[in-house]
Amino acid sequence: MGYGSRALQLLKQYYKGEVPSLSETLAAAESELSSTSVHLDSGALMKEQIRPRADLPPLLLKLSERPAEQLDYMGVAYGITGDLLRFWKRAGFSVVYIRQTPNELTGEHSCVMLHTLTGDSDADQESVSWLPAFCADFRKRFLSLLSYQFTSLTSSLALSILQERNKLDQHVLAVDELKYWLTDYDVNRLELYSRNLVDHHLITDLLPTVARLYFLDKLKVSLSAVQSAILLGLGLQHKTVEELDKELELPAQQLLGLFNRIIRKVVQVFTEIRSAQAEKELGLSKEVDGVEMRPLETSVDDELVSGGREFQAKQQEQLQDLLADDLHKYAVAGTEDEWHGALSGSSRPSLVSIKRQGKRPKQDESDERSPVKKVKRVKKPKSKKHRKV
Repeated sequence: MGYGSRALQLLKQYYKGEVPSLSETLAAAESELSSTSVHLDSGALMKEQIRPRADLPPLLLKLSERPAEQLDYMGVAYGITGDLLRFWKRAGFSVVYIRQTPNELTGEHSCVMLHTLTGDSDADQESVSWLPAFCADFRKRFLSLLSYQFTSLTSSLALSILQERNKLDQHVLAVDELKYWLTDYDVNRLELYSRNLVDHHLITDLLPTVARLYFLDKLKVSLSAVQSAILLGLGLQHKTVEELDKELELPAQQLLGLFNRIIRKVVQVFTEIRSAQAEKELGLSKEVDGVEMRPLETSVDDELVSGGREFQAKQQEQLQDLLADDLHKYAVAGTEDEWHGALSGSSRPSLVSIKRQGKRPKQDESDERSPVKKVKRVKKPKSKKHRKV
């Protein structure tokens, strides 16, 4: 931390009341200062007699001996440069005004920055809501003036001015707003350029709109510092590729390549917005009758894999049970020689007979077949024609 940063930090602590005062009370200290001060009006100044005074107040006082005034914010005004802007932004100050005409002597634009003196409580944070509103209003006006008086600013300096921490929450671009800013044909032109099917001159008229939407935080697009500077220079400051080539020290081909990536990301956001609206109109959205439809915790593929594993485990258990059973009772009688003799021959027999060895084991009562009932057939009586008379 340098000398200036340390001095500024102590000054903010003093006006926040973090430096204790050795005075008994604030009122006593103020009355003491007011009694020792010299009140001079226009009449007394003309009649004043110059002579030594014994009750003059001291020129300098220790901060511990002087109570701090109740301040809401601190401000600073200076000729804006890149180094000074970084210093004051690092100290927590926000830009709220930049003069459009440069200074006649220095050629710099005058800048005003503010910093609120509040605590960390919720009430103090709510009381400073005016500063983000001021910053948002300045940001909106500054974007429009970049193509006029501020076109002489470098892209890096203009980008540093727009990068503020005190921002209001901006809502995401909706499909109705997208149709207000860009037509379907405009989006198609951007898509053609993102596919390298047309030249960048075909979308030059759309760059101010795209850049304005991005720097107003209406597009959820993540760009690097170099890409943001390119979009600001081409879209808002209306600079040519050759001017940015010299300013950013990048070859023209590399600069156009980065610009194509910017448009590709922007087109992707536009496509997502239009697709969401189409799904909603076709009834394919995630909300049905006010109920949000959430995806299943496990996908269909995961369910198929888990089901296959369960089936394989079940088959393995059945195989183990089958192997544990006594398979000798299913053995076929006969030796190898007997089977060879029965199967040998010129023609393959349709019936093979092997002599059983030993007696057939008795079946259990449970395995015995149920006895077959014998039905006695009753002879039909002969007809009258065949009866003996």
